[in-house]
Amino acid sequence: RVLVAVKRVGELNADFAIDEEARSIADEHFEHELNEWDEAALEEALLLTERLGAGEVVAVTIGPEDAEDTLRRALAKGAHRGVRVWDETLRDADPVTIARVLAGVAAQETPDIVLTGAQSADLGHGATGSALARILGLPHAAVVLGVEWDGGDAMTVTRELEGGMRQQIALPAPALLTVQTGGNTPRYATMRMIKQAKKKPIAAVDGADVGLDQAGAVVRRLYEPPKSGRAAMIEGDAAAIAKAIAEIVREKRGDV
Repeated sequence: RVLVAVKRVGELNADFAIDEEARSIADEHFEHELNEWDEAALEEALLLTERLGAGEVVAVTIGPEDAEDTLRRALAKGAHRGVRVWDETLRDADPVTIARVLAGVAAQETPDIVLTGAQSADLGHGATGSALARILGLPHAAVVLGVEWDGGDAMTVTRELEGGMRQQIALPAPALLTVQTGGNTPRYATMRMIKQAKKKPIAAVDGADVGLDQAGAVVRRLYEPPKSGRAAMIEGDAAAIAKAIAEIVREKRGDV
């Protein structure tokens, strides 16, 4: 069994506004989609079970009812079933809190491999996977491009390093891997697959049922930093522009 954590992320529209409490941005300003890194993790899970010729891929997400759309996308691509966890205290939860909740789901599912994306496209913490591995006490590898596993007690993992280098390491199973984009090409869900996904089960779980007993970090303030200056357009021919730039430089240096 492969457990894959997926996230519903939002891409900001051009015109958006921070709410009155200065802690979040209303949903109406986002276009929501499946996190790109989690999509790569899902594809890796599907490839693993296909190569083995057996196995189950379980997609888990944390979010309100609207987040079921993300699970349906994962199910349409090939995941066998989904789990959605929610509790209002999880709104804007920090990575460690998210990891604690995922750990509760993992304890119930007892997977052989846990996969997450290397990071999320919205907040980009890149911390949930490693925190989850620590809580579960699992060996883990980050920024993974590919996995070779025959269903036994060991696997070979290929990681991406700086400068385009690759590193191959051996890990015991079960293990947790955070997956990088570019190692595979996520499959496209056809209309037939999307229709079939509507019949696949999604379990809705309360946070308390998976061990959530306390909230983590809380967003105190969300704001746009003040603009440090403004651009000045210089017009004229090359000589005039050069003269204007020279004057600006002398003024900044205090020569005038």
